[in-house]
Amino acid sequence: MVHPDKNPNNGERAQQAFEVVRKAWHVLEVEETRKKCMDMIEEAKEKMNLEISEKRRKKKGEPIEEDDPENFKRTLYVTTMKLFAEAERRRRNLEQRNMEEKKRQREQEIEEEEKQVFQKEWQKNFDVRLCLLFSVWKSNEVFNRHYFFRNQDKTE
Repeated sequence: MVHPDKNPNNGERAQQAFEVVRKAWHVLEVEETRKKCMDMIEEAKEKMNLEISEKRRKKKGEPIEEDDPENFKRTLYVTTMKLFAEAERRRRNLEQRNMEEKKRQREQEIEEEEKQVFQKEWQKNFDVRLCLLFSVWKSNEVFNRHYFFRNQDKTE
């Protein structure tokens, strides 16, 4: 028994099993996920039937292991679990790729933002330097005019 209340001798294990069953029930409550699960089970049956047909063809009519109902159930279970495991691996790989893509996009956004901040800062500093150079040039020009006219008066 799985329910923790009905299995007091091994409560922790029963609780874990109960949680697994509860999660499975919640997954199967959704029509779309239930259909996906049933499709995978049907795919496993088809795959197993193909393998059994191939074994029978190779054995040329001799009995095979899967002729026994218990072995048939076990083989179906193993095939189904392999399909579910493969689907889970694909889901995790897809999730990982999506996370990496989002991370890469975010890094590009950060890089672009830093580039824009740098360009704004550079432009601001450039404007300050330009004003400074202009004021130095202007003050030199005024100084040179004054100096030039002063010296010109002395030579005349």
